[in-house]
Amino acid sequence: MLQVRWIIFLAAAAGGAWFTGAQFRPARSLVYAKTNAVAYTAEMAHRTYDAAGVVKSSWTAVQGQRGDGSSVLVKTSYNGQPLGIKRIVDTAIGIMTTVDPQTQSRATYRMNPEEVERRRSPNSVCQAPGTFRADAAPGEKILGWDVVHFIGSFPGDTEKNPVERWVAPGLNCLTLKEVASHSSYKAVLTVEKISLGEPASELFEIPATFAERRPSEILSRASEQQGLKKPNTTTAGVLDQVYDSRREKK
Repeated sequence: MLQVRWIIFLAAAAGGAWFTGAQFRPARSLVYAKTNAVAYTAEMAHRTYDAAGVVKSSWTAVQGQRGDGSSVLVKTSYNGQPLGIKRIVDTAIGIMTTVDPQTQSRATYRMNPEEVERRRSPNSVCQAPGTFRADAAPGEKILGWDVVHFIGSFPGDTEKNPVERWVAPGLNCLTLKEVASHSSYKAVLTVEKISLGEPASELFEIPATFAERRPSEILSRASEQQGLKKPNTTTAGVLDQVYDSRREKK
């Protein structure tokens, strides 16, 4: 479960992107009519298979998107065990917060105005990042939603380890499916259910008793509670630097 916390804080350091639709943002370089964000709740599952097709690890999550662009992403379980780690983006106040129930901690980041505006009024076209390219074959649907199929690879990787993503423009560029292939494993993310409408308010709740802590402190507490060695100090230090800089912005 410590790996899940690393993902959350690395995402926060990157400005809020996370595993689902992380790099498929509404296009900024093209001119399209802006629309309000589509409100929905998505239930998803991620499974990693070994070369023999046996499931080695899995997690589930719920993502909620409000009409004002605010969102929440909750990792509900990891390998069948309850988790509850979440990341909340509140466009009304320009704040992103990561919440960790195990350590009863939260880490708060200020968002820049461009990010807030992008979330409030997304464009209707999704743009592929980096090495990803759109598949020309049209007409694909997942869960009844039109999707664009992108093919590429993760940063620093090669096309020998391809990643495929099926992204829904009608759902603010949400990734409905992702398949990452490797010689020794395959990781598959699937959105299993979409419910339109404002997500449940309790998904956005942050317990008042949870203490504000830097990422390195949260990771160290989690490691100690799980009986694991402390996290890499260099990476934790970088996460703390980003956290400190976002805390200082006014």
